[in-house]
Amino acid sequence: MERTDMFERYFYNFYSLLQKMVDEAKTYDTQEKDELVRIYETVREWIHIAYKEGLLALDEKREKLESIDEENSLAEFTTILLTLLIDCADPEDLCEIAMGFVISDDFCGMEGIESLMILRGILSVQSGENPYIAEMKVKSLLPHKIRREVERKEKRQAEEQAKERLAIGMERIKKLCMDDDPEEGIDSIAGGIEAGIRNLSDEQVQRLLRNIDNRVLAVAMKGWRGSTRKRIFENMSRRLAVALCEDMTYMEPVRRRDADEATEKIGRIMSGLYPDAVILEKI
Repeated sequence: MERTDMFERYFYNFYSLLQKMVDEAKTYDTQEKDELVRIYETVREWIHIAYKEGLLALDEKREKLESIDEENSLAEFTTILLTLLIDCADPEDLCEIAMGFVISDDFCGMEGIESLMILRGILSVQSGENPYIAEMKVKSLLPHKIRREVERKEKRQAEEQAKERLAIGMERIKKLCMDDDPEEGIDSIAGGIEAGIRNLSDEQVQRLLRNIDNRVLAVAMKGWRGSTRKRIFENMSRRLAVALCEDMTYMEPVRRRDADEATEKIGRIMSGLYPDAVILEKI
């Protein structure tokens, strides 16, 4: 049998087993539900760790599983799959080994769903899938009622995180606007451009911003005065202002030449829109 055909056969078995396990898990208690959600959240964490830090970052998770009671079949199953993933095993071999464990250890019901979620997540990480897609594939294996509960919980968490991010961002913006000197190490040549921006109406600033690439703006603003930055931030939505602030905060150190070039680009755009507003003079 060709390896590709074998791989397809195991995926057919995967979903056949899933249907059987879902049928067996029609009823479940709170403890079983909580454990299933915990497994989902654990696999989701692996997906994002692997995406951000690489496969070797999962080795710590594997080591923790090794300390669990060796009689725990699911922990043994998970440890073996993580080891194969970290060692870059062939996906067809990994799938074959996994399905062998699922069948021989007689995983069924909620435990069976947990084992398939672990396998699905690991295969998604191995294939380098987009984290959002990989997460959705794992989540889709949850029974409907549990999946809806998880989605409501994730929505609440996302809203809380967005509020926290916004609050932190607004505090950073205040600090950037209070600083009336250019960033250390950058001698701004944009005094005339900055004066022109400060003298524009709100509508004119907003029109200017629609014509400027955000990356160029972030680099240029690293060398601007706080009062000029304030004019920019107050003419953006809070969400866009926070995103721009984050770009400025986390970007690599800006060279003077790069800040000057970005500022000159903005000056040319501004000159085209409002010829009388820009005075290109070094300070």
